[in-house]
Amino acid sequence: EFRKILRTENEEKSVYKILLHHYKLLLDIFKFYCTDRYKIASVDDLYSLSKLLFLTILEDAGVLHDKLSNKERGAFERLYLGSLLSKSHKKLSGLFRPQYMLAMCRAAQVSNPHAPTKAEAFELFIETHIKPLAPFDYDLFRKKFLLNKDTNLEISFYIPMLRKLFKMHSCVNIVTNEKN
Repeated sequence: EFRKILRTENEEKSVYKILLHHYKLLLDIFKFYCTDRYKIASVDDLYSLSKLLFLTILEDAGVLHDKLSNKERGAFERLYLGSLLSKSHKKLSGLFRPQYMLAMCRAAQVSNPHAPTKAEAFELFIETHIKPLAPFDYDLFRKKFLLNKDTNLEISFYIPMLRKLFKMHSCVNIVTNEKN
């Protein structure tokens, strides 16, 4: 899909390298806006971004703002619509992860038209607009505060008691996985 917007192989490799470097951040933002912002979502739409959610990402990132002209705002809406086509050229209900990544690359080009290369535009876009959007990292919190020596000692104290309780009330033996 990136071959449509990146003309040279060298440019494609550099954008791909930047994308891999920031993939977790971009994916966390995608998941946050797909799941945490939907109040009611059908199963098909759960992991896709509607136009409104995509534009909300750009607004929260500071790319879309009131000072933009209608033409400039329309460029981002057309960018969304252009990213909706799948590989089989069927129009999708929303942006799924591959189309979202492509749309973010296109948004970088639109928001940084004077960057010397598309890779530099993408890097600048992520550094200045997307990084401040990073949602709370629950894994980092868990590793920093829950997986430490004190917590491990505390949990290890309760494990024998929990094993006894489980053994008394379960239908399966923990060690052998046999049914009681």
